[in-house]
Amino acid sequence: MTSLFLTQLLAVFAITMGMSMLIKRKMLTNVFHEVAESRALAYILGVLVFLTGLAIILSGGLWETRSRMIIMIFGWVSVLEGLLSLFVSKKFVREYLELLDNSKAYYIVAISYLAMGTYLLYFGFVAQ
Repeated sequence: MTSLFLTQLLAVFAITMGMSMLIKRKMLTNVFHEVAESRALAYILGVLVFLTGLAIILSGGLWETRSRMIIMIFGWVSVLEGLLSLFVSKKFVREYLELLDNSKAYYIVAISYLAMGTYLLYFGFVAQ
């Protein structure tokens, strides 16, 4: 995978996630809670998130540009989030979700997705 491909992929993903979080807050918080209640689904999603993060990290890029740094940070966060999903207790997941039930924290995450996506969008599609 090339850095340009990952930049474009994560730009579209982050903007889509940020917008959906802003538009569909109630639905998404319900989905998060439903996933937390199903250990099988949480485990499968954890495996997929871990695998995605690992693929990004192993794509071989160096931390030479700001956009590449964001991609690598995204990869490491995905690996850690996936590992947490695989190994933490249901109680820990519930406590984490209580943090997202706080509208301030929820909107910080949503806006962070949008900011990251906009930044990567510029470097992936405009500043060629």
